[in-house]
Amino acid sequence: MSKSQRRGVLGAAVENVLQSIWGARRPSKGSRSPDAISRPHRSSALEPLEGRVLFSWGGSGATSGDTHDQFHDYNNPANWIGGVIDDSFANVDFTANTTLYLSSNRTTTASGLNLGYNNNFDLTILSNSSTTRTLTLAGDVIGDFGGSASARTVTLGNTTNPVTLNFGATGRTLTVSGGTDSLVLSNTVTGGGTTGLYKAGPGALSLLGTNTYSGGTTLHEGKVSFTSGGLNTTGNITFDGTSTLNWNGTNLDLSDRIQPIPLNVTATLQNATNQVVFANPIGGAGNIIKVGASSLTLNAAYALPTGFVRINNGTLRLGHGDALRQTTLDLHEGYTG
Repeated sequence: MSKSQRRGVLGAAVENVLQSIWGARRPSKGSRSPDAISRPHRSSALEPLEGRVLFSWGGSGATSGDTHDQFHDYNNPANWIGGVIDDSFANVDFTANTTLYLSSNRTTTASGLNLGYNNNFDLTILSNSSTTRTLTLAGDVIGDFGGSASARTVTLGNTTNPVTLNFGATGRTLTVSGGTDSLVLSNTVTGGGTTGLYKAGPGALSLLGTNTYSGGTTLHEGKVSFTSGGLNTTGNITFDGTSTLNWNGTNLDLSDRIQPIPLNVTATLQNATNQVVFANPIGGAGNIIKVGASSLTLNAAYALPTGFVRINNGTLRLGHGDALRQTTLDLHEGYTG
């Protein structure tokens, strides 16, 4: 092939490429340059984010009931918009209380688990059998369950259909955005690395399993309720925001694990039915509020922080003469000590 023939073939190829990109043939000599040619708008290049398809529960997925079938199968891609499991229930319109089933272990996307669904109903996620399924978080848990006006509960696992929540190799933030909402973790929580569990949002978190997550527990906002073993047997318990710690069916002494309460932070200690004894002092410059009808006994000197100590109800017992030294005691109407 001669040079002139090769140039002709190359020119034709370039012309075809230009036509496919711009929707017009290469201009003849003397006409506008290719850069001046009007090019059709390519919507995929300039499409706004909110106009794109956001994968979430939908498709064939059930929005009510607890029937153990393919439509309630968490692991069925057909139940997710676009056939992509992305662990998001954001803006899903549930029409009744709904139970979904894990038919196999699942690791979430890096966005974690989004529980911000619509409407005033509860959501439960269970194993599809007595075999424990593991839901591993590659991100955090977020959500305002059922919208801002709701008081809804999201439950993971139960005694007969257990679900283990695995934090993976790092700590995770569990955010319950609705102040009257509750996230219930019925079975074991594992993983956690060195940073453990960080509770955010004004809602409640219930830890009902015998947990093994590492890295400790940080309360930033809302309430954390625990049963025996719910906070593991080791790891610091840190209040870095005004929050409530609730003893649920246990009298576990956590005084050697609760870190000093920071200035301007109020830690509420709630024990409705179990008598709790603190053998060690809790330092810091923050405040303590005691709620719940049962008793709290202080067996150490300088037992509480230097801020105010308010007894809203229940009994405060002093097992050491200097237990309340350096604190300001505030007794409210419900105090019975």
